[in-house]
Amino acid sequence: MIPRSAVAVVRTIGNGEFGEVCHAKAEINGQQVDTAVKMLRRGSKPGEKVEFLKEAAIMAQFNHDNVIM
Repeated sequence: MIPRSAVAVVRTIGNGEFGEVCHAKAEINGQQVDTAVKMLRRGSKPGEKVEFLKEAAIMAQFNHDNVIM
């Protein structure tokens, strides 16, 4: 897992049903790495938060070098 403090959002690159996908820079092993970060939209309804977290739980099961949690 990468700590939130190691990630800097650069700009929004897309929108989904529950949030935004942003281009970000993450510091991983001392190097700056371009990443995409999916974030829950501010002001989301409680049900949307639940669905967002369900999706995150599914993605957490991925086993791929390009998917980090």
